[in-house]
Amino acid sequence: MPDSVAVVVDPHAGGGRTRSIWPLYEKAIRRRFGKVTVDVIGHSGGVGDSVVAAAGLDHDLVIIVGDTGSANEAAEALLASGWTIAELPTIALLPVGAGADFTRSLGYSGSADAVVDAIADGHDAVIDVIRVTFVDDSGAPRVRHMVNTAGMGLSSRIARKANAARLNRMLSSHLVFFPKTIRALIAFRFPRVRVTVNGHEPIGTKIAEIVIANGRFYGGGMAIAPDAELDDGEFDLVVIRAQSKWRLIDQINRIYKGHHRNAPFVDILKGTHARVEPVGAGETLGLVLDGIPVGGAPMQAEILKAAFKIRAAARIV
Repeated sequence: MPDSVAVVVDPHAGGGRTRSIWPLYEKAIRRRFGKVTVDVIGHSGGVGDSVVAAAGLDHDLVIIVGDTGSANEAAEALLASGWTIAELPTIALLPVGAGADFTRSLGYSGSADAVVDAIADGHDAVIDVIRVTFVDDSGAPRVRHMVNTAGMGLSSRIARKANAARLNRMLSSHLVFFPKTIRALIAFRFPRVRVTVNGHEPIGTKIAEIVIANGRFYGGGMAIAPDAELDDGEFDLVVIRAQSKWRLIDQINRIYKGHHRNAPFVDILKGTHARVEPVGAGETLGLVLDGIPVGGAPMQAEILKAAFKIRAAARIV
């Protein structure tokens, strides 16, 4: 068990769900870890500053009560700190969002007590991070990092509404995201894009969705990249090509379960760097990093090997 534990509570995560679930998590944390330092974030976007402050006080485990976006903020701040991987604290994530996509890849599930016990008994893993270059809403170039997934296409249409929905507080992730996906798909106009992975011959096609995946899950438990590994030095790039909308609707449950590997309209490619750009006048392609809408394509992704320390429920191999 770590000697010094800090807890960073993100009350804005999960559409505000943290506020109702934190007392239960606090009880479980104090039961298992005893004395801990707790910081409840007072403003949106403050997770990174709080995690860096905790690291500066030599806490060797920082538990974030939040969602994948909270973990994203922590990674962004720690990577910007200039510390080496040996100097970084280990991060653990207690999930409160509807999706809990990142923690699924880490092996967490069950009640508050079960997740806290898994963190206490878990293993430290050094995982990859993906650096993403894109354009923001004003057209200016930006660089950010992600720990789990980057989505372009349908996901950019539904992410903001799904994250803010009050339903997140009382419904399962599938019930939150599935109907939003259907409604977005019906109104969606498939953009034509060019995808280049590891400098190979570009793929030009109309798409419903492109996902660059470090972890296996996104969109509320969808096993979009069923063979992805957080520490293998590569990402999985998943291209879901444009099809009849009714056919895509019929296939959504198959994709949720990760049964789409050999579907004729799906390409899954391994890579260390990639570029995605819209083709044709007026084409746009929004971008969502770890559930956070940030801008759009053209975008480039590059793997950063062994860049972030995370507590997993089991050894990542």
